[in-house]
Amino acid sequence: AAAGGVLLAGGGLLVALRGHTWSALSARYRAPAARPVDAWEAIDRGDDPT
Repeated sequence: AAAGGVLLAGGGLLVALRGHTWSALSARYRAPAARPVDAWEAIDRGDDPT
């Protein structure tokens, strides 16, 4: 159990020190920035905004 705790702590330290250099999701995976008003206007027109 102690060895497992040491491994987990070492892994956490490694992530804390090097995690900021890891690649992240690109912009294509982010949700489009739609205004909430656009969704209401779509409903008013009879369109399904989902």
